[in-house]
Amino acid sequence: MLLHIDIRDLAVVESLSLSLDAGLTVLTGETGAGKSILLTALGLALGDRADAAFVRPGAERAEISLTFDLSDSPAARDWLEAHELAEGEEGLVRRVIAADGRSRAFVNGRPVTLQSLQEFGQGLVEIHGQHAHVLLTKPQEQRRLLDAAAGAEDQVAEGESLYRRWRTLSEEIRRRTGHAADREARAELLHFQVDELEQAGMAQLDYGRLVEEHARQAHVDRILEVGQAELEGLYEDETHSVNARLAHAVHALTELGKLAPEFAGMVQLLREAQVQVKEVALDLRHALERQESDPAALQGLEQRLADVHRLARKHQVRPEALPEHLQTLQAELAALHGGAESAEQLQRELDDITQRYAEASQALSEQRQRTARLLEQRISAIVRELGMPQGQVIIEVRPEAAAKPAPTGLDVVEFMVSANPGMPLRPLARVASGGELSR
Repeated sequence: MLLHIDIRDLAVVESLSLSLDAGLTVLTGETGAGKSILLTALGLALGDRADAAFVRPGAERAEISLTFDLSDSPAARDWLEAHELAEGEEGLVRRVIAADGRSRAFVNGRPVTLQSLQEFGQGLVEIHGQHAHVLLTKPQEQRRLLDAAAGAEDQVAEGESLYRRWRTLSEEIRRRTGHAADREARAELLHFQVDELEQAGMAQLDYGRLVEEHARQAHVDRILEVGQAELEGLYEDETHSVNARLAHAVHALTELGKLAPEFAGMVQLLREAQVQVKEVALDLRHALERQESDPAALQGLEQRLADVHRLARKHQVRPEALPEHLQTLQAELAALHGGAESAEQLQRELDDITQRYAEASQALSEQRQRTARLLEQRISAIVRELGMPQGQVIIEVRPEAAAKPAPTGLDVVEFMVSANPGMPLRPLARVASGGELSR
């Protein structure tokens, strides 16, 4: 149901905002009052062609907005869901026409093409006028009417569900199996890269530890030199080491403490410092004993670092990121290997869905055929009572030429009409007059 119309700068209308209630609404007025402009606005908002002449003189653009309650329009809601535009139970349509003739269309605030706007609009508003029964002449509406008469809504919904699954599976299979040559080339490259990184031991790389060990080996002489000098200065020089000077201070302050008690407390602190210096000296001696110059080990570490940096540059990652990069390549390679198997599983499921869809479509087609024979007799009888004594309506149900799954089955439904004796049956959209369409 149409809830609200908002028009800005369209033709002679500067601004119009109209809210509608449920039930029948009648707008009357003299010639030139703007009734036609209102219908023009509805048509433009629902996808009619536009040009600059629609923009009010002096304005930069014309704008029409329509708000609909979609609670009683399942077709419109389904369309929004299919195009990921659904926003609750309301639908907002907006059309903007610039002064240069270009236009933009929006559904629920998001831009859409003119064709999409037309598709959506067909399920919202039906404008009746001489030769303008838009919806009734559409094949999809004729099919919908036949399905409604047949009570086949559930069968149509089942077929649509199967079609959606069929389409999803088909697209996934195409995605996984497409570009086979590219996939093989990528797999071959990944094989080479993974083998290279695995053989280089990148899975077990601890880059931080490697750098630390290299630095130790590269500077072992400096470590021994400085460490031994500091050991001498801290403890081993019996005359000038820190330990010797602390011992001298302890002795001196002990003697002073006998003369002045306030010096006695300092002695305990000095003795504690002696203990700490001794512990540091012991740790330093043990650390130095573990240091050993190993030219072969250093050469191996330098080669290892060179290999790591070369591979990092080649793969354009940081050296420390090589293990993670290897895992990523391994996962991609496993996915490529599993793609063929997965595609086979998907193909089996697709074959099953295709078979079920074919059976459901065949059953729906037979139901449409039966209902068409009954419905065309009833319609023909009614139009004869309405002043068309020779009127005849035939409902054709024939297979779609492409025979490719579609949301509503594999049938084309078309209403064929002959209004006068001797005239051949022709499609309703081509031969019926306005009065005949009204009947």
